[in-house]
Amino acid sequence: MSSEQSRRRFLAGVGTAATAMAIGPTTATTTATATTPGGTPAQTTTDPISTDAVQSFFDDRLPEQLEEHDIAGATVSVVADGERRLSEGYGLADVAAEEPVKADETLFRIGSVSKSLTGTAVMRGVEAGRLSLETDVREYVDGLSFPGEYNTPITLEHLGTHIAGFESVVSGVFTDTAESMPKLETAVKADPPTRVRPPGEFATYSNYGVGLAGYVTSATAGTDYATHIREEVFEPLGMNKSTAAQPPDGELSEAVSKGYVATGDGFQERGFEFVPLRPAGSISATATDMARFMQLHLQRGEFDGEQYLRPKTITGMHNARFQNHPAVNGIGYGFYEMSRGDTRIVGHAGDTRLFHSLLALFPERDMGLFLSYNTAGGIEARQELFDAFVNEFATPELPTIEPSSETPTRADELTGWYRSTRISATEPTKLIGASATVQVRINDGTLITDPVAPGADSQRWVEIEPLVFREIDGHERLAFRAEDDQITHMVQNSLGVFRPLGPLANPLGQTAGFAASMSLLILTMVGWVGAGFYRYLEDRPPMERRPRVARVLVGVSGLLLIAAPIGLIFAVGLTPNAIVYGLPGWTTVTFAAPLVGTIGSLAAVGATALAWREQFWGLLGRIHYTVVTAALLVFAWLLAYWNLMGVWLFHTQDDTSVIVRWFIVRWFLWQSEDDHNHDNLPLQGLDWGMSTLVERLSSRLLWTDDAKWNHPRIAKMLMTILAPTLLLGGWGIGLVAQHSMVLGEIPPIVFGVVMLPIGSVILAFIDAVSSGQRKNNSWGNHHSQEAGDITDCVSW
Repeated sequence: MSSEQSRRRFLAGVGTAATAMAIGPTTATTTATATTPGGTPAQTTTDPISTDAVQSFFDDRLPEQLEEHDIAGATVSVVADGERRLSEGYGLADVAAEEPVKADETLFRIGSVSKSLTGTAVMRGVEAGRLSLETDVREYVDGLSFPGEYNTPITLEHLGTHIAGFESVVSGVFTDTAESMPKLETAVKADPPTRVRPPGEFATYSNYGVGLAGYVTSATAGTDYATHIREEVFEPLGMNKSTAAQPPDGELSEAVSKGYVATGDGFQERGFEFVPLRPAGSISATATDMARFMQLHLQRGEFDGEQYLRPKTITGMHNARFQNHPAVNGIGYGFYEMSRGDTRIVGHAGDTRLFHSLLALFPERDMGLFLSYNTAGGIEARQELFDAFVNEFATPELPTIEPSSETPTRADELTGWYRSTRISATEPTKLIGASATVQVRINDGTLITDPVAPGADSQRWVEIEPLVFREIDGHERLAFRAEDDQITHMVQNSLGVFRPLGPLANPLGQTAGFAASMSLLILTMVGWVGAGFYRYLEDRPPMERRPRVARVLVGVSGLLLIAAPIGLIFAVGLTPNAIVYGLPGWTTVTFAAPLVGTIGSLAAVGATALAWREQFWGLLGRIHYTVVTAALLVFAWLLAYWNLMGVWLFHTQDDTSVIVRWFIVRWFLWQSEDDHNHDNLPLQGLDWGMSTLVERLSSRLLWTDDAKWNHPRIAKMLMTILAPTLLLGGWGIGLVAQHSMVLGEIPPIVFGVVMLPIGSVILAFIDAVSSGQRKNNSWGNHHSQEAGDITDCVSW
């Protein structure tokens, strides 16, 4: 769900168009005020907006847009001077049935535009005395707690203006079935996002914040959200073709537009998109109903002669309650500013994967626009049409900005890389933040922002006051925040906040580090395996045991580290929308594997020191091993930076995460015999299998005549890297098989346990082959008494 209009352009897929019916009364003239960001209103007189002009505007543009941007259908409504000027459908709501879009009958998913309706419902509760914007929300919700280092109260004021300080969470924003969608109470209580900043520091878009606000207002009213929004908003306004039910029920179920993805073979229908945080984006509505909602807000809370909300409340929802910088647009309650020049605009955009919507109010001109498309890729079309509408009917006056040769204030401090604060702090979806990275550079006095996102446009800016810039050939403003003589943030639009990146977070450096370390690890592992087989086939003497163990340590650690990015790529490849729908359960294994690999990487540092001291190989061999160890550490750090390492598993409570957490604690904290007893029989069996594998393989792989390598701690450390690899590998196979409906009801963990004895045999076989023992059938009589001493030490 999108937070606001952006100049970032994304190309979309295929379409067709058709027209329906127009409704609109006579015209009127209004006198209104207009504001600039942070400025004082100034009187502006507007010309009448006629029904014919509006009708002609959309009839000329929308059919052409649907064709050009390959969109199946769209719906639009316009209100002015308290009247509906237009309510029109274009294109198809159902391509297969050739059902046209009807503005007063066809429901479109409005995405985050739902937040404006949720904010309105909250204000109804405030006016009724049931809610207070300044009360800690934990007083309204039993059992609610937030992870993170801050314990400052979070209020409805914070939630409705996106300043509560939550991290941005993308995973699980949608689900694909009603059965997989948790109740709203569960969605807000079970796994809340981490608080990463104190409330009131920045406005950073938060679906969870609005979801929680909607839950509070419905729970205090003693009902569920869908019922509450119907009783508090839809019914009083006569919005009879709107619902928050997912999917819509009754007669409305047949009236919802299909959602499409445009392909080379035509429009491909996709299923209904379920939103667990219902108040943030679950509403389906007709354009005609949304016209009623706009009329309410433009008429200062009055509708059909009834004062639905007080004028002061409506004004407070539209005005900037918080600004990330005084020179840019601010955030209201359920709305944000989109003002241009002397034309004041407030509203909200809304995006699901398939639907792209916009609600825009021009309060001082008593005019409103609602627009929605039903095909993925409608963002570009929406922006184009909105720009054209503003220029046609609002005619903002923007001072001409010419490029300047004067160097901007503190130019050297402004240049560099910046990344959006709308990013996860704890989950693998932080990786999405890589696309929200911008490079700032200065060329001949012009500041240039270059986004790294594919299809994004560069923008050029001229400084209009210290640290405040206006876009050349555009309307946007850009500003920089400074504290203690340091540039701390770049601010663009009402919710766009970017933080400067330090040297270690430099995208070019990280990309180079990732590519170099991963390539080196893969090539090294392939090379070592190939060299081992070549040595065996050529009947050459085997490598000594200690150097061989050092290589095994690095090789296995590298495989475990690489499991995370490979697993993520595989998951997204199988299900492109896995990021927003939630990653499949088996990725828990691939994200947990690097935890083990990191332990191995740290152990490899010690092995590197021994390699140089004992001169395991020649000079080039030792240098190569040192570089590979460094690559392990670099790769592990990058995984940790982007939350691709399983530390985030400790924030969730699903069954897989609970088992992984037990596994980590059990094997890496070296628990004593007193902690060995379990009430859980499967875990007892798992523990027994792991201990057995350690006993079996420590004597096979690690035994040497050199006493310093016989230390039980070394045996345990190395085998805790190999044994989890077997367990996690088998577990992963089981999860994939279950996902493919091969396993049925067999728990995937069974595969992990089965892999333990199988792995024991395989590793023993490899050990025998590599040490040349297969030729003389010597399979395990190495100093059995001494080996028994070791296994006694490592047995739990």
